[in-house]
Amino acid sequence: MLCNTLDEVIAATAYLDLFIRTIYEPALLRVFLKFILCAKIDEISLLDTLIQRISFTTKLGLVSLSLFYTLINLNCEDVMYRLIFMYLIPCRHVMCSQRRHIGDVEIYGKNAEKFLTLRPSFTNKTNDKD
Repeated sequence: MLCNTLDEVIAATAYLDLFIRTIYEPALLRVFLKFILCAKIDEISLLDTLIQRISFTTKLGLVSLSLFYTLINLNCEDVMYRLIFMYLIPCRHVMCSQRRHIGDVEIYGKNAEKFLTLRPSFTNKTNDKD
């Protein structure tokens, strides 16, 4: 993903997008997603590098946006957290004048409890087979 010329970077990003769109094996898709979300090159996250490329040039930005469009359309919880929720949870997007209206400071615990209540009821029961 860190190539020498701009055309090589554009091609590598486009191929990564193509690979992710055409992979139908869940285990292989999981490996690609783990690579994108967890890999670090020179102590910089690959995902952060891809995000920075959006504003670089028109072609590279377009290819990078296409990759992110593909990633978001996977509806994967880890991808959604890393691309969207990670930035929304601290509420930095809320105007300073409106932050005082957010009464609950302890966001993480209550959100986790709320997500756990959304599980289907059959997952809450244990299977006692003797």
